[in-house]
Amino acid sequence: MKRLPFADKGNAPVDEAVALGLVGRFVSLLSSSSTSVRRDAVSVLGSIVAGTPAHTQSVVHSGVVPTFVQLLSSDDDELRERSLLAIGNIACDHSAHRDLCLSLDVVPAILRILNSSAKPAEIRSAVWTLSNLCRGKSPPPDFSKVSLALPALSKQLFNQDALTVGDACRAIASLSEGENDHIEVVVQSGVVRRLVELLLHPCPTVSANALRAIGNIVTGTDQQTQVVLSCSALECLQKLLVTGKESIKKEVCWTLSNILAGSRKQIQTVIDAHILPSLIHVLASGDFKTRKEACWAIGNALSGGNAAQVATVVREGAILPLCDLLTVMEPKIVNVALNALDCILRHGENIKNKSKTGINPYCALIYVKAFDIIENYFAGDEPEEDALAADEANGEAAKSVTTFSF
Repeated sequence: MKRLPFADKGNAPVDEAVALGLVGRFVSLLSSSSTSVRRDAVSVLGSIVAGTPAHTQSVVHSGVVPTFVQLLSSDDDELRERSLLAIGNIACDHSAHRDLCLSLDVVPAILRILNSSAKPAEIRSAVWTLSNLCRGKSPPPDFSKVSLALPALSKQLFNQDALTVGDACRAIASLSEGENDHIEVVVQSGVVRRLVELLLHPCPTVSANALRAIGNIVTGTDQQTQVVLSCSALECLQKLLVTGKESIKKEVCWTLSNILAGSRKQIQTVIDAHILPSLIHVLASGDFKTRKEACWAIGNALSGGNAAQVATVVREGAILPLCDLLTVMEPKIVNVALNALDCILRHGENIKNKSKTGINPYCALIYVKAFDIIENYFAGDEPEEDALAADEANGEAAKSVTTFSF
């Protein structure tokens, strides 16, 4: 998201200035001996780059970006801060513009500001600009350049200003995307424990950005995921899953799906944290996007879990909401639900083969719901004797359900 420069109410005549070819004139004024003129010139150019991509392009094509970077070393506080905002708006407009800024060693220049400035507004602008320099996937920024900011970002996680903390979390979330080697650098920087603490921050933006950072970290190796678990993240995730708004619940389910894709020890850690009831409740009654993420989470627990863990998932009531997802018009999630149910049945077959009863304890549970789905959604006019046979089978299955205990 772009930010407007000082005193800009969003009604500056940017189109007119660009159309009249005034960008070059304002760039030339940055060389003025008058500090006030230079401030005004930066403000005008800052207003232009806060506009449309075409507006930003006109400023970038003027060749002024190196001058903005040089102004970060100015002795004048206002010049530095206005230049920071201009660079931040340029960087978030296009990956090529972001990479241009990075090629000019803008990160070390910003870090010098963070190490020397005591002004909250300037620190806020510096962290916001860093967060924009860290963003992007196609292509991502040069990690060797943006990761230089990690120590400073780690420090800003303790700032008292919520906007600054939120932007620091957003920057770290961006640095945690992608390769496990990058995630490892983030983990080794020591930020995980503080990110976990910020999951329950009263500012929604801080909490959401911290959650995204944690979610990205647990896409890594089991060892990287374990660092998150060792910081008591599950307790925070449980609270967010119960009390968070729907978008937060969806993000929590995505995070849990990656944790549950880990080792059986990590699956057991989730079970022991008593998150499954809340997760299955979301699977059954959340909005569709959240249910999809919850389905992935439950599916991962079932595919990677041992017999006792599968039994726990079933006992908590996963079968019915998984069967309900078989009726949705999205083949990918139907396949996830089918695979989850298949995992349950395969574990049931192992129990059947080892027991004296010769009964798959999960088969009847799934059969009852599956028959109900077929009857309600796929049945046409069937012969009376077929319907009677189905009713009898359904009755037998329903009776047998009560004989199983877990």
